Amino acid sequence: MRGGFAESIDRWLTAQAEWLADIDELTRAWVHRRQGGIDAARQAVQQISRCDDPVEMLRVHHEWFCGARERTMEDILGLSASITAMTRRLAGGLEAVPPTVSEPLPGRAEMLKAAGDKPKAARTVT
Repeated sequence: MRGGFAESIDRWLTAQAEWLADIDELTRAWVHRRQGGIDAARQAVQQISRCDDPVEMLRVHHEWFCGARERTMEDILGLSASITAMTRRLAGGLEAVPPTVSEPLPGRAEMLKAAGDKPKAARTVT
């Protein structure tokens, strides 16, 4: 029974380490996109400040807005992909866990015998 306990704890700790690695990857990608957004906004403000033509200002704003929208979509897709990967990894780890304990708990038979192995009463729903 001790070996099974140690294996369970090892699997749990391994899953935690993998989960943290996934979160690290997700946040690094998000920070990179945010930095790109800040750089794009700074460039757009500089270009707009040099514009004399309102049409040119709108074009620069439109380009910045399209880039911001693309970065937002990349955030959403990245989050979705990360959650899917983490869920698959978790589900795969659950399949590896044996559904039942191979050895009966010590003293269970004696406990049932002492209790008279009474049948359970039917429950009524109220």
